[in-house]
Amino acid sequence: GRREAENWVLLMEAKKLEGRGEDIAGRDSSQPLIEWIREFYRDFRVGRKGNLIAPRTVQEDLAIVELYLGKRAPVLAGTPLRKVTTGALATFFREIAERGNRDGQPLAQATVQRLYRVLCSRLS
Repeated sequence: GRREAENWVLLMEAKKLEGRGEDIAGRDSSQPLIEWIREFYRDFRVGRKGNLIAPRTVQEDLAIVELYLGKRAPVLAGTPLRKVTTGALATFFREIAERGNRDGQPLAQATVQRLYRVLCSRLS
């Protein structure tokens, strides 16, 4: 949630001071969550282990974020990053799991897990 995102920003700023990180001066925690994620994939694209994320992975990750967060949870998608809470994310994942497909039926567990991995990795 918000704490993980703030910790990530602090980590990136520390790396920048050490000369090891990307310039994140333009990253703003007042940005809507979905814009923050889009910017990450456009400008940074560095995974948890410091490797560049493959273009196909970027494409697939953005597609799942756009569909399930952007189109099916526009309120959460538009929430400023600093106001995204663990509770809001838990509610989102519960709702998407219970009735997240086009027909309002449960979403496949593998899809929920993929979306969870994508969002959590971007917020950690």
